[in-house]
Amino acid sequence: MRIRWLSPLLCCGFLWAAPPDGIERELDVRIHMRDGVELSANVFRPASAARLPAILVRTPYNNGVDLASAYRPFVLRGYAVVVQDVRGRYDSQGVFEPLRQEDADSEDTLNWIGRQSWSNRRIGMLGGSYLGIVQWKSALLENPYLKAIFPVVAGCDDYFDRFYSTGGALKLGQRLEWLSENLRAPGFPKPDFHHFVLNLPLRTSDRLATGHTVDFYQQALDHPAYDAFWKNLSTREKIERVHVPVFSVGGWYDNFVESDLEAFRLMRKNGRIHRLLIGPWPHNMSLDLPGANFGADAKVPILPLQLEWFDYWLKGAPEPAACTPSPIRRCGSSSWGPTAGGTRRNGRSAGPSPPSITWRAADACSAASQRATDRGYLSTTPRTRRPPTAERCAAIPRSLPGDRWISGRSRPGPMCWSTRALR
Repeated sequence: MRIRWLSPLLCCGFLWAAPPDGIERELDVRIHMRDGVELSANVFRPASAARLPAILVRTPYNNGVDLASAYRPFVLRGYAVVVQDVRGRYDSQGVFEPLRQEDADSEDTLNWIGRQSWSNRRIGMLGGSYLGIVQWKSALLENPYLKAIFPVVAGCDDYFDRFYSTGGALKLGQRLEWLSENLRAPGFPKPDFHHFVLNLPLRTSDRLATGHTVDFYQQALDHPAYDAFWKNLSTREKIERVHVPVFSVGGWYDNFVESDLEAFRLMRKNGRIHRLLIGPWPHNMSLDLPGANFGADAKVPILPLQLEWFDYWLKGAPEPAACTPSPIRRCGSSSWGPTAGGTRRNGRSAGPSPPSITWRAADACSAASQRATDRGYLSTTPRTRRPPTAERCAAIPRSLPGDRWISGRSRPGPMCWSTRALR
């Protein structure tokens, strides 16, 4: 549906006029996928503009009925903004299958934008969480129209980020809460968190959270080990196919931060352009952590970084200035101090390296934990990640601080042990 503005009645007809805010809107544009399914997109662009670069946002959280304030600066900067409901969500047709659908649908959407009369065939993508996940999957396609991405708190592996921990434990609360918040059946009341997270067997927990069976949750239960199913879905396993420049943002207190760091390491190893910004943030960067004060400098405005990034890669603007020396916050302090010097330009070192710093993990910051062990830390030395295999899952090993292990015999029936009370 295209929205235009009318001038006052002149003579015997109407005259078209530019919208009062200078932004042309096309709402619920139907974009055809290769299998005939139509996805809904809202298109916003400066009125009477020539060919434009485009910013694509693909979301499962509703593309809305007008231009969101977060995207308005991009239109005013001379970009077309396309906000699309992913398959099976809100005004888009199809069945929502997040583990499988985003590759082909992203490809078809990028190609549609590239064919539009207003497009200059240069596209960037932005957004956080799921909106960042689809960017990485789009980058794997090597689509000629996609020139740069800006994922925020996105991670790079479905198994490790969204479903299972490194040792193979299911992220039960996180997954079921997301399902309950986003995929409840019509008319199904919001259930209490404890009602579904403490339920057994796990096979029925999705029904308690949403009122229906969720196929991709059941698929995840079918594959508790990091097997070929997950490797085929993983961005990390195929990251050598990512050639577009990436600026990613993560949070030290976010569930996906380990994969954000791993993606940066692999991209740099492969000689790709990748900037990385990580600060003291949870998954929702606007939230404050109770009892924690990281100082005013911890509030980093992301919008100017996004505009600079896309101006450079989509418009040919001058290269953004190199980052200032990276600040380091020491555990237990609200102040930030500079490193020994050094800047980064587009993810490439442009000066001396910062000093060797050990970041202690949250479970190692307490005095009690430190008395028990002096291990359990994050450092600049990479450690080998041990994805759970079917054999390891059968033995149920679990990594503990200090590299201690609990090993169990592979035998029928449950494995039981005692711990102190969990709070």
